[in-house]
Amino acid sequence: MDDYELFRLTGQLNDSLEKNIEALLKKDDNNLSINDILKIYSIYLIIKKQKSLDDKILKLWKDRVFKYFALLPYAEISNYFKRLDSEFTDKFWRIIELQGKYKEIPHKEFIKCEKVKQYNLGDILLNKRLAQYFEHEILDYIKERPIWISRILDKYIDPKNYNADWKIPNGIDNVETLNELVDKYLEYDKANPDYLMLIANAFDTGNFNIDDELKYRAKLKADSINDEFFNSGNTSQNSGMIETTVSLDPNVPLYDINTTDTGEKLRIDYKFSSSWLSKYLDYPTILNNFIYVFGITDLHYRATYLSNPFYDSWAERLFGFSVPSYYHNNMYFRHTLMRVIGSITLYRHFLEENDINLEDVIKWFFEKYLLEEFDVDKFRFNIPKSDASFLEKSRQILPEIDGLLKQYSYYVKHKDIDWKYLNTQAKPTVINNVPSMIQNKYAYLTPEIGKEISECLFNDQKLITFHNEKYKNFGAYIEHNSISTETIKDIDKPDINFLIKHNILMLKDDKLVLNRKYYWIIKDIYIYHEFEPYYYDHDVRETVKKMYKAHIIRFGSTLLSQDEINFFNYVMNRHSYANSLEIRNKMLHQHVDESDSENEETYSYIILILIQIVIRINEEFRYVDEHKSVQYKWY
Repeated sequence: MDDYELFRLTGQLNDSLEKNIEALLKKDDNNLSINDILKIYSIYLIIKKQKSLDDKILKLWKDRVFKYFALLPYAEISNYFKRLDSEFTDKFWRIIELQGKYKEIPHKEFIKCEKVKQYNLGDILLNKRLAQYFEHEILDYIKERPIWISRILDKYIDPKNYNADWKIPNGIDNVETLNELVDKYLEYDKANPDYLMLIANAFDTGNFNIDDELKYRAKLKADSINDEFFNSGNTSQNSGMIETTVSLDPNVPLYDINTTDTGEKLRIDYKFSSSWLSKYLDYPTILNNFIYVFGITDLHYRATYLSNPFYDSWAERLFGFSVPSYYHNNMYFRHTLMRVIGSITLYRHFLEENDINLEDVIKWFFEKYLLEEFDVDKFRFNIPKSDASFLEKSRQILPEIDGLLKQYSYYVKHKDIDWKYLNTQAKPTVINNVPSMIQNKYAYLTPEIGKEISECLFNDQKLITFHNEKYKNFGAYIEHNSISTETIKDIDKPDINFLIKHNILMLKDDKLVLNRKYYWIIKDIYIYHEFEPYYYDHDVRETVKKMYKAHIIRFGSTLLSQDEINFFNYVMNRHSYANSLEIRNKMLHQHVDESDSENEETYSYIILILIQIVIRINEEFRYVDEHKSVQYKWY
C-alpha cells in the first residue's frame, strides 16, 4: 500500500507523503499529470478540514493546483478528462466551477468528454454554474439514459434517495420539462413498476405537477408489467404470487388454514366454521367473531392487517422503494389485507342469509350495549337502508364514522355527549387527534435512543461479527449467549458500549448478559410497533416506567395505535399518502364509475375501519370499568 492509499484510509499525513507532495510541487506543468495535481488537491481538502497543517503551506498547495488548471487548454479539455482516475472526476469539475473556466469549454467539447470517458452526471450537478451553463447537454444526456430520469424525479417523488446537494438547472427543473422526462420514462423498456406507481400517485407541488394523463399511463404501465410478470410462469413464493381464498366449512373447528406451494405460486386457503357461526348469532358474539374467528385483531386488540416492514421479504428489502409519502405496501400486507377484506365480505353475506345486517349490530353496540354495560348513553349511529346499493351505503356510513369519532372525543373529555355542541362542529375529525380514556395507553420507541437500540439488536447489518446461520442478528445471539468482554472486536465496541450505557447489556461475572426485562419489551415494539403496558403485571409496568425515564420509550394516548392511525389515513385520506386509496374523497366528492363488485370491496374497507374502532372503544370502556379506582391510569 503506497503512502497515498494509507492516507485515504487513515486521514493521517506521514512524512513520506508530505515529501512526495513537495517534490511534485517543484515540478513544472509538463512533468505533472492531471492525476498528480488532483491527488494534491484531494489531500489539501482533507488536511484543510482537519486543520492539521500550517495555513501558509496549504495555500501554496492550493495556488499550485489552481495555477495548473488556469493554464489548461479548455478547448481540448477532453484530452485531460479521459486520463482522469475515477476518484478525481468530482474534483476536476469542482475546480473548473470555482475558477469559472467552464465558459471556455466549447459545448461540443463538453459532449466529447462523455464520449471519451463516461462521467457521473452527479459530479456535474454538484456545481450550479457549470450545470446551468450546459443545461441543454445535460438534458440530452438524461433523455438518452432514462435511469437518470428517476434520479432527477427523486427530488419530488423520493426525497429520501435524492442528493440534496445537486443543483438541477432551471431549464430542467420546471413543470414542462419534468413532464417531458416523465413521458420519456414511460417509454423506457426497463422502467421499474414500483417507481411507475410512485409517479402515478405523486403529490403536486409548485415545480412538480405531473399531468393527470401521464399519471394514468404510469399506472397502466405498472399494472401491465406486474400482470406480465405474475402470469409469465416465472413466479414463486418469493416473487409475491400468493393466491388467497376464504370460505365456510361446517367440518372445521373455529377456523383452519391450509397452505399449498405449487412452485409457481403459494396458495393459502382460510376456512371458517359455518357450524359455529350458525350456532352463535347473538350480537355480542358476532362482534367477538371478528377477533376470535377471523383474527382481525390479536388478543390485545391490535390490528393484524397493517403494513409492517418487519415482514418484508429479502427481495423487497433489496429492491423495494421506501418513500416517506408512500404507505409501505409489502407482500405480507397485501396478502393479509386480502384475507381480512375477504373475511368481512364472506361474513357479511353469511349474516344476511340469516336475516342479520352487520350495520344493525354496530348500531346496537353504540346505542344499546354501551348503555346496558357501562351506563353510557347518547351515542348515535345512523345506518343506511338494507337494500341500498354499496355506493349509497358507503356515502352514508362515512359521515357516520366521522360523527362517532367526534362523539367519542367529546366523551373522553367531558364524560358526556352534548349534541347541541357537536351539531355545530362541521370540520372532519382528524383521527390522529382522537384521544384515549387510558392515559399513556401505548408505548413506542423514542427515535433518538429506543430505535437505535432496536437497530443494534435486530438489524442484520449491525454487530455482524455475531451473526451466523443460527443467529441472524445480534438480538437472536444474545438471547442465547453471554459475551466475554475480551472477545469483543474493535468494530463492535461502539454499538456494544451504547447497549451497555442504556442498560440493555449488563456485566455479570466478567461477561455481558442481556437485560431480558428491557429486551422483551423492545422486541415486542420492534415487531408490533407498540406495546400496551396496561395488559401486564406490576413488574412489567415498573420496567416500562424505568424505560420511559431513560428516554428509551415514549407514550401515546390515542384511541387507535399509530400504525392503526396510519392505516386509517391510507384507506381514507389522499393528503396522508401518495398511494392512498382515498376512499373518503372518492365516495363523497367524486363521480364514481365503478362496478358493483368494486363498490362492495370499497364498502368492506369502510366496515373494516368501523369494526376496528368498535373493538378499540369497547376495549377502553371495559378497562375503565374494571379500573375505576385508579382513574383509568396505569401510570
